[in-house]
Amino acid sequence: MVGLFGMDFFALKADAGYAALLCEINLRIGGTTHPFGAAVLTTGARYDPATGQLMSGDQPKFYTATDNCASGCLRGRTPGEVMRTADRLGLGFDAERRTGNVFHLLGAIPEHGKLGFTSIGDSREEADELHALTRRLLCGP
Repeated sequence: MVGLFGMDFFALKADAGYAALLCEINLRIGGTTHPFGAAVLTTGARYDPATGQLMSGDQPKFYTATDNCASGCLRGRTPGEVMRTADRLGLGFDAERRTGNVFHLLGAIPEHGKLGFTSIGDSREEADELHALTRRLLCGP
């Protein structure tokens, strides 16, 4: 298979950690397509099949994403309010560094208090730390 596809699996706790059991392979765009696309389009990165990494020039890029950051405190707010808050807190995307958050599902904020975001960093730790900080500041503990 060459192109976009999705794999669903079960992660089961085993004696030596976790075991992944394949459930199905979907030969179509899936839930992980959007975060991958956000990382590629905002950073100019390309997928390197030899290393399995996204590379923006000589710099690897890493991302962590969610489509379910939900909080009662977001309900009733406008997408603009939430984006201004994210910018004020330094959670937006920095086009010069090509790191930061790319937000989506903003239309679900007013009624459902929910949004999604992809946190992009120059290391796995940077992406994970930004993701945890954003989740804590926008969505609560």
